[in-house]
Amino acid sequence: MATTLRLSSFSRLAYQEPQASLFKESKKKTHMNVILLVRNELYPHAYCDNSSLVAFGSLKEIVICQMRPKIKEIYQIPKPNFCKERAIPYIDWGYGLTPKHRERTVPILAIAWDGLI
Repeated sequence: MATTLRLSSFSRLAYQEPQASLFKESKKKTHMNVILLVRNELYPHAYCDNSSLVAFGSLKEIVICQMRPKIKEIYQIPKPNFCKERAIPYIDWGYGLTPKHRERTVPILAIAWDGLI
């Protein structure tokens, strides 16, 4: 299977690689999406700017990791039971207000999985 690497004009990185080449112990073949949170001068966020957040989406789960100062898994989201078996999530970073952060714009990970946003 071929590796796909795309860099759009919005500084989003989408990467697909067969799982078997990323996780040697697994014999299953699947694809995953990798999205890097790119620093935004309009919406600075100390933690996100210094830790290089990355989201990995696969057939079974989405994992959010910090890449600096050392690699660490921050959060894991399992695939909902009602999603189709071969559904891959679409993930993308953005910025916005949340119910908890109404005064300041913060980074947000948008997830769409088999028609569910």
